[in-house]
Amino acid sequence: MDLDDAWARVKYLVRDRDASFGAAFDAMFTAAGIQAIRTGVRAPRQNAIM
Repeated sequence: MDLDDAWARVKYLVRDRDASFGAAFDAMFTAAGIQAIRTGVRAPRQNAIM
C-alpha cells in the first residue's frame, strides 16, 4: 500500500472495533499521518452512516 502516490490526501480512517484490527494496524496509518477513528461501541448501523 503506497498512500504517498494517491491523488488525494487521506486524513482519517473510520473503522469499526473488530478484533482483527490491532494496534499494529493503527500504528501503520499513524506513521503515515492518518488518524484512525473507531466507530461507537455497539453501533451496528454507524458503519452504513459513515
